Amino acid sequence: MPILTFLFLLFIIFVLPKIIRGFLIVRRVRRQARQMFEQMYGGAQQPQQEPRRRKAGWSSPIPRRKKIDPNVGEYVRFQEISTEETVTQQTDTAGNTTTTVTVEQQITDAEWEDI
Repeated sequence: MPILTFLFLLFIIFVLPKIIRGFLIVRRVRRQARQMFEQMYGGAQQPQQEPRRRKAGWSSPIPRRKKIDPNVGEYVRFQEISTEETVTQQTDTAGNTTTTVTVEQQITDAEWEDI
């Protein structure tokens, strides 16, 4: 029993102070690094802004304004275009069949009228 007590006292006297000193050094280095980055990026000078919070409970989302006024702009009248498709088949004397398909163009430019 006296040997265990002696070893415990040696541990407290020689080893424990070195462990505590190591923790203190690590803590000091971390604090210095944090202060350095705060100074570099201005984190210490700017107060943190609180995010906007909604009222407690089930509330509707915050209404947002539209970016473009609905009264701005012009009305464009569109016109339906009928599509015509022509299919022609021809057969040779040798029995070969040739098919020709003609499709009317569907995309046209809008005609502008000055008001």
